[in-house]
Amino acid sequence: MITVLSSLGFWQLRRADLKRSIEIALKERGSDVPMLIGNNTLNQETDEYRKIIAEGYFDNQHTMLVDNQIYQGQVGYYILTPFLYKENKAILVNRGWIVANSDRQKLPPIESVDSSIITVHGTLYHPFKKPPFYLGKEEGWESSGWPKLIQYMNLEKLELELGYSLQPLIIQLDPNQPNGFARSWSSFLPEMGVQRHIAYAIQWFSMAFIAFGIFIALIKREINNQNQ
Repeated sequence: MITVLSSLGFWQLRRADLKRSIEIALKERGSDVPMLIGNNTLNQETDEYRKIIAEGYFDNQHTMLVDNQIYQGQVGYYILTPFLYKENKAILVNRGWIVANSDRQKLPPIESVDSSIITVHGTLYHPFKKPPFYLGKEEGWESSGWPKLIQYMNLEKLELELGYSLQPLIIQLDPNQPNGFARSWSSFLPEMGVQRHIAYAIQWFSMAFIAFGIFIALIKREINNQNQ
């Protein structure tokens, strides 16, 4: 019990460190001059949260819906559409959130965007990774056909299906850009801040300390009973 409670405390401290690093990166990289996407592969560690500009066109035939996304208490989807900026080179653009149908077996209609050459502005963000405790079948992570319903992103498999390479980061389309849906990105960020994680860690460590005190008291009582 003591080990479990202490482990939970250290886990909260690690979460606090992660949130702190995200906040720092958002503040530092978010204020940089936007970078223009080019031939080089983006770096997941150093380029995430940076502002970016891309010129190209949307591949309307290969839109994806990321399932089970919550916004303002409602279940829906993120809409991801590949954006081709070079021949056989693309980056996925998160165009925002739409609400799910009451019948989850039916996907909501998605309006196509202009396929002409345009410029998009946004922020680089990590792709939707496989959850650590994904309970579904491995082959059930995506639906067949297009538009495609996905549970998480397998970039290597998507590249094979699309026939062109994808950047390892995605673009969160700026709220003032056209061709998007609900994009109050601050609403999609984790609400729990660094201080709350630290507060939870203190609670877990306090419970571990109390449990340790009870354990010592029980041992002393047992020793006293044996000496009588």
